[in-house]
Amino acid sequence: MQDARCAPDAPPRSEESAGQSLRLHGLHVDLHGPADAPAPTLLLVHGFMASRAQWHGNLARLSRRRRVAVVELLGHGRSDAPRDPAAYEVARYIDAFEALRERLGGRRWHLCGQSLGAGISVSYALARPESVIAHAFTNSGAVMTHPADAAKVAERRATAAAIRAGGREKLPEARVHPSRATRYPPQTLARLMQDAARLDPEAMALAMEVTVAGTGAMHRLEALRLPTLLINGRWEKRFQTHLPALRAGIPHLEVVDLEGGHSINAERPEAFDAALEAFLDRHPGP
Repeated sequence: MQDARCAPDAPPRSEESAGQSLRLHGLHVDLHGPADAPAPTLLLVHGFMASRAQWHGNLARLSRRRRVAVVELLGHGRSDAPRDPAAYEVARYIDAFEALRERLGGRRWHLCGQSLGAGISVSYALARPESVIAHAFTNSGAVMTHPADAAKVAERRATAAAIRAGGREKLPEARVHPSRATRYPPQTLARLMQDAARLDPEAMALAMEVTVAGTGAMHRLEALRLPTLLINGRWEKRFQTHLPALRAGIPHLEVVDLEGGHSINAERPEAFDAALEAFLDRHPGP
């Protein structure tokens, strides 16, 4: 997951971080909280066109009693933006997350993914259940698709083509661009907008074509047998239509409904943190 611009473990390009930063497989990772915390490490994975700033309002509480690793996806934030489509395959992210877990020294850890990050974290939990104690995720259209859905394939290709045609200037017109957010706290939004200037259009197109395409899990939800929490932003109406399938498909699913939309962790940070911490505390692992 690296290109010629940066070796896997080179010093990161980091301006602001509350803790230590590292680079692994081309991914920028920030570490928050005590390294010797008794609780397992928590990995946070943001969504499409976001960055580490997605979790700005959550880190103070979540890192009080545990180490929190915040990864930035390829082409986002301070991570690399390789031109090789294979770098964006979900299997590469799974390998990178495993390398990070091993580097941090934990046998098993907790996961939480947001939107596209949820699609990647679900895929990781399915591929490496022995590495995961419990998994949480937020509203994610990426998860609720099937790889053979021709309409979705065509939609992703059209979105990627539009991103390439429009270039950096047109990125703010994307529905998920931070500039379209209306309910984020000001400090979170300011950080997301600052990081949005780093977004690489070709990397966004490749993420849409390759990463998003690889996260569909509708056909394998029953295989997700870990303790699982969905923190649901109930104002996102189109995601609510997926709840019956999620409840029926994931064997050990808990759902916490919060008043908010797609990016519920940023919109309602205190309520989100309380729900996530309570869930993690119920599943502390060995």
